[in-house]
Amino acid sequence: MYTIDTSVWINAVEQQEADHAASRQLLRLLRERHLPIIVPTLVTVEIAGRSP
Repeated sequence: MYTIDTSVWINAVEQQEADHAASRQLLRLLRERHLPIIVPTLVTVEIAGRSP
C-alpha cells in the first residue's frame, strides 16, 4: 500500500513540473498492478488552494 501526496498528483498533471514523467510513471505502475493507495484528506485542500 502506498500513500500518494499532493506533489505527485500535481507533478503527474502539470507537464512543466520537473518530475512530471516520473510521477506519471509511478501512478501508471500502481494502476497496472492494481496496488492499493491512500490519498490523504488534505490532498483536495492543497490542490484547491493552489494558485492558477
